[in-house]
Amino acid sequence: MATKYTMQEMPDLRDDGTHKLYPRMVIVGRRTLDDIAGEVAIGSTFSRGEIVGVITSFVQEMATQMSRGYSVSIDGLGTFTPALGLADGKEAEQVDGGKRINAQSVKVSDINFRADRAIVIDTDRRCDFERVPHNITRHVSSYTPDERLAMALRHLDTAPMLTVSEYVAMTGLGRTTAATELRRLASTPGTGLASSGAGPHKVYVKDNK
Repeated sequence: MATKYTMQEMPDLRDDGTHKLYPRMVIVGRRTLDDIAGEVAIGSTFSRGEIVGVITSFVQEMATQMSRGYSVSIDGLGTFTPALGLADGKEAEQVDGGKRINAQSVKVSDINFRADRAIVIDTDRRCDFERVPHNITRHVSSYTPDERLAMALRHLDTAPMLTVSEYVAMTGLGRTTAATELRRLASTPGTGLASSGAGPHKVYVKDNK
């Protein structure tokens, strides 16, 4: 079965009139644990039910270990690391003092996953790529860069922070482009934006300098 891909147009962040196309895989569906277990069972001595049971128990133990402060690294698959956030309705703690958050205000908001290079290479090796003709996916915002900045600042008038996902939703940009634009804005003096945190925990806040 051919692995289909299309070309995605990235917006012009430098406003020089150029747009570049990058390949994006066409996802044709979703496979569940039961689906995968059935395929694995065909080539093994284990039944589908046994495989599902082992994996379910394994995932539960992963959650236990991550709750104890460990990341979980699985050779050939990748590393899972818990990310913390604030409970619904709770505001971020201020660096310069004020009200401090307590343990009841903290929750695990996501599990970050970094794929092992081995599974990336193996997946690529199994692909037989076929381009989908005349089907370019565009993530071009209908707003100008100045309008997008104004939207971000208006959001921060009523919210303590802005995430990349929220910026994607409000501007129509693709996630990679939105993240790049926010980083550029936060590092440019005078935009009114600043960043807080690092890596997957990075959010954007108002620059009060």
